[in-house]
Amino acid sequence: MARDQDLFVTYVIIPPQIDRSKAAHEQEEKYLPVGVYEERPDGIVVRGSQMLGTSSAVSNHLFVSCITPLRPGDEDYALSFVVPIDAPGLKFYARPSFAQDKPSTFDYPLSTRYDESDALVVFEDVFIPWEQIFVYKNIELTRAQFHETPAHILGNTQAQIRFVTKLKFLLGVARKMTEMNGTDKFPQVQEKLGELASIAAQVEGSLYASEYNCLIDHKGIAKPHPRFLYGVVGMQDAIYPRIISIIRELAGGGVLQVPSSYKEMINPETKDDIRKYIRSSNASTEEKVKLFKLAWDIVGSEFGGRHQQYELFYNGAPFVVRGYAFRNYGYEEPLKLVNRFLDSYGLPE
Repeated sequence: MARDQDLFVTYVIIPPQIDRSKAAHEQEEKYLPVGVYEERPDGIVVRGSQMLGTSSAVSNHLFVSCITPLRPGDEDYALSFVVPIDAPGLKFYARPSFAQDKPSTFDYPLSTRYDESDALVVFEDVFIPWEQIFVYKNIELTRAQFHETPAHILGNTQAQIRFVTKLKFLLGVARKMTEMNGTDKFPQVQEKLGELASIAAQVEGSLYASEYNCLIDHKGIAKPHPRFLYGVVGMQDAIYPRIISIIRELAGGGVLQVPSSYKEMINPETKDDIRKYIRSSNASTEEKVKLFKLAWDIVGSEFGGRHQQYELFYNGAPFVVRGYAFRNYGYEEPLKLVNRFLDSYGLPE
């Protein structure tokens, strides 16, 4: 249905952050994470909440489940289903929009056009018919739907395709800033650009390697090789902050020395000063302000901060993500190399 009707489906698969030291059924109230409240002949009624509904306000349906580990006793929360966002009893509590108080797209080109919105989703006795339910009160199957099918790795493949494109864009912004400032020929600046280029190439290369070395499962479905995909996913929490740090270094005070809004560039009392003092030898005032406002939206705005937080945690805490890399590398060949070498010599006679 989603494919045939071109539906936008987003997901909420994380329980609310209330007391992570306790299992779902041990929380102070039963229906904090979304769980089964009532079973009927034609479906179930669910109650509780789930996060983090990115783009839920503009989606058609929600996929609801739990990707965090469930424990014995959590069966009422071991669910997987879809629900239209206009279902009775469904509520969305979104964070503030990053676009609503911005003066113009010229001043905040990313915040005003690409804010995805995130929301806490509350289920107040929402009815789910059986035909929309994939998993029901089955802890093992709730986990298996992600990790014993290509679902998790295919989702991360999409995320890395997105990340590759994002890195190219950030690299382009950095290069254009240095060209505009006339610093792109400095060895120390080329070193930083070279580091950005190396990171971007490594991420893109790992994505291609995962596709080229794809595995075919027992049902004939091709999936990217987890060694290469999770290998780069496992470094994302270090990669993205480093990229932002380099862009900050290359931008210097340029991202702060811009007019407060486009109005200062057209106001008769201020526009001459802006044109005189904010420009480059190879670019007009408008071109320079436009680029450096874009850079600020990447490294300094609320939008930029949200993106850094997202890249750090969208796939889980760093120890979780590197756990994927640990479990999926495949140590047979490395251990064989070491054992073969150790077997090649012994104690002197």
